[in-house]
Amino acid sequence: MKKVVALVVLLWAVHAQTPAKTRFLAVYSVAHPPDQLTAAEKAILQQHAAYLKSLADRHIVTWAGHTNDPTEPHGYAEVEASETDARRYIANDPAVKAGIFHASVESFDEVVH
Repeated sequence: MKKVVALVVLLWAVHAQTPAKTRFLAVYSVAHPPDQLTAAEKAILQQHAAYLKSLADRHIVTWAGHTNDPTEPHGYAEVEASETDARRYIANDPAVKAGIFHASVESFDEVVH
């Protein structure tokens, strides 16, 4: 019985020290009109897509996409991580770092799936 209690206490202690993962919605908006993107910026957008794919492969981003508005598109990504990590992942996005996108990160609760 003592071993079981010790195991439960140990598991609880490990869980209590692990930052809670929760869902965050990253909202991307363009810094300037899409029709004014340079060739270099378009290449960075390819890096942005590859970056989100790498996060999805690691089960950090569960889905991502964008609106089809040609003049003012917005992108969205659901991130499952601690708040600190979610903000860090989005801040390290190549398109955000290059200033092509502005991004915000908000806590997110799914209502219907």
